[in-house]
Amino acid sequence: MQPSHNILGAILLGGGFCVHLALGTFYLWGNISLYLASYLKQFDDNVTSSSLAVVFPFCGLLINIGLAIGPNLARHIPQLTLVWISAIAFPITILISSFCTTQFFFILFYSIFGALFLGIAYLPPISMGWNHFPNRRGMVSGIILAGFGVSPFLFNFVSKLLINPNDIQANVVHPDPDGVTFGLRVLALCWAICFILGAAILTIYRKTQQRSGNLAETFTQSTTTEQDKEEVSAGFKSKEIYLLFFSFIFCVAPYFFFMANYKNYGLKIGHPDSFLTVVGSFASLSNGVFRTLWSSLLDYFTYKRVFIPMIIGQVTLVLTFNSIADTQGWYFIWVLFIAIIGGGYFSIFPTITSKIYGTKAGSKLYGFVFFATSFGNFIQYIHRSLPILWNLHCLQCDN
Repeated sequence: MQPSHNILGAILLGGGFCVHLALGTFYLWGNISLYLASYLKQFDDNVTSSSLAVVFPFCGLLINIGLAIGPNLARHIPQLTLVWISAIAFPITILISSFCTTQFFFILFYSIFGALFLGIAYLPPISMGWNHFPNRRGMVSGIILAGFGVSPFLFNFVSKLLINPNDIQANVVHPDPDGVTFGLRVLALCWAICFILGAAILTIYRKTQQRSGNLAETFTQSTTTEQDKEEVSAGFKSKEIYLLFFSFIFCVAPYFFFMANYKNYGLKIGHPDSFLTVVGSFASLSNGVFRTLWSSLLDYFTYKRVFIPMIIGQVTLVLTFNSIADTQGWYFIWVLFIAIIGGGYFSIFPTITSKIYGTKAGSKLYGFVFFATSFGNFIQYIHRSLPILWNLHCLQCDN
């Protein structure tokens, strides 16, 4: 007896969630960056939190490059195989980075090689879900991408426990260098388990579909027809694709800024590390949970009715953040809602792209739209380097 369509869909969504649980470790950088900067400083006095801040935008850039080359690789390699390759290669690159003692090699393995495999594995589970539930694309995007948002909630606490259990501020050299490297290696193991579990569940889904003779096309070796090429070409000639691209840039830039620097900012104004770990963890949890809500709203409302309130809320939070930052309660609430709104963009933009251009062309065009996040991330990095632009006095002090 074959499982029902909805049960198969639940298996698919569960596998996609686990894969994105590993991919979401991208956001853990905001919690562990100071630990790693203080650890590397014992080998190189030139290492500072600012010099290592480039890791976050480079991670974003390489994720986007991986996402862009994924469909091209899928013409020669089945997408499920690409997910498996990423599931094995990503933890290995993180493990290697834990042995690095220079900025260059750490950045090379952690934020270039590692993030590339995250990008390659990003879209296949979502594209599969769209094919399985063609009329519930918002729900699919929200559930799978919730893993991306929930991941830092889980691993913020784990990393804090492993690397800084005594709540010591990492302002010069980390007092326990062995704890830093051990913590990063344990995290690599945890991420490997999540990634491989997700790939295994997707494999079960594939085999079940094969037995039923209803194999989803996203798991087969990709083929591109002339009609596909024409649809993608027409998409690039439309004004909507560029409106989506530039909107995405300016939506995610402030979101990335706060997610990368909330701990650095909080420590500089006197908030304890343990409190900031809780802030980042619950912000990430809310980010993931509300991604499902944001994208599901697009199944019932036009994108303008969802998108415009998000923009208004984000602008209000950013402009008022400095005035409330000294109070822990308000600091927690403001970062929480910035994360909720920012995470929502990563749910509604793929859904909007799919609704406008269809599942197959939309998945390819979203690779271009998603690349906008790299520009947004580098904009926040430039603003971090020039803190007067953000009027965040704490970032004028360096570690």
